Amino acid sequence: MKQDKELKILHSEIKSRFRFLTRISVCLYNAETDIVKTYLSSSVNDNLGNYSRKLAEIPTLLNIAVKCSPRVINDIEKETGPTGRLNKVLQGGYKSSYTIPMLKSGEFFGFIFFNSDSRNSFSNDITEFLNIYGRLIAHYISCKLQAINSLTAAVKTMKHVFDYRDSETSEHLNRMSHYSWLIARKTASKYSLSDEWIEHLLLFSPLHDVGKIAIPDYILFKPGKLTTNEFNIIKTHATKGREIIEKLVHNFNLIEHAHINMLLNIVEYHHESVDGTGYPEGLSSNEIPLEARIVAVADVFDALTSDRPYKIAMSNDQAFEILNEMSGKKLDSHLVEAFIECIEDVETYQFICRAVMSSNAIMQNNMV
Repeated sequence: MKQDKELKILHSEIKSRFRFLTRISVCLYNAETDIVKTYLSSSVNDNLGNYSRKLAEIPTLLNIAVKCSPRVINDIEKETGPTGRLNKVLQGGYKSSYTIPMLKSGEFFGFIFFNSDSRNSFSNDITEFLNIYGRLIAHYISCKLQAINSLTAAVKTMKHVFDYRDSETSEHLNRMSHYSWLIARKTASKYSLSDEWIEHLLLFSPLHDVGKIAIPDYILFKPGKLTTNEFNIIKTHATKGREIIEKLVHNFNLIEHAHINMLLNIVEYHHESVDGTGYPEGLSSNEIPLEARIVAVADVFDALTSDRPYKIAMSNDQAFEILNEMSGKKLDSHLVEAFIECIEDVETYQFICRAVMSSNAIMQNNMV
């Protein structure tokens, strides 16, 4: 989980008065998916990061959200079982907890957690004081999310452009972005990836091929093999994509957004190869930004397992064999290995995608 500078400063201020307060963290809630995800923390090396679960599956937190009222646990050990998030909180050295729901215009959007390494830390007087800081934190998070939401709106607009041009492209974007998310979560410890970084990867990865908007249809959808000249035109989509994103950032006034470089890196460098034979700049190994290396693995896998105008889809096993052949040459070997270890999650997601597509087809037929 990311250690947020502003949250750390606020934590220090509160801790000057209450020495027992060892951690402040924030989880965000997505009403569309019912998912609660870790987001920010005031602690270094927080062992509670990369958590994601449906709120409906967490009765205690669901109760806080529904009632919009805080919760005090003054002895976590008495409340927890052998598994679950509270057990993980206990393993982190925290003995008591105070949880506040975050609201904006009356709408619930997440939780603030205050944790202590001592039992019985949160009396009524202390929680009333923390409620004041809770409102400040909620306001800070709300402002932070506003900038992200502006960027999200821009990304969704670009995705709609893909939808109108080619529905298969849109489905490909959804799949490969989920695969990118799986790889990032699997390698979060190795690369010290924060929850915020991973969420932005999920958000930005669908725009990796935005530059293909500038490629003529007769080349982009050609069923046969491309000529050398046509392939050279295709390769320009990486730099054209960066130009498009730079214009988008300027038009939406998002230049100050903290993760803009991640988006630019994904768009421009997802066709670079670790052996230096990729494009547009011929970068190699760690010269290629991590986010671009992750997207490259996800993009290749989905391309292999999808029908295209010039080929039929491969099986997952066949695709994994090719990924292994490309490992250390075109693709980052560690990221390929990590993705292959996610096979169960990949197959589950593919099953869900097929079910959704089948359901949509039935609905369309019934409307005719």
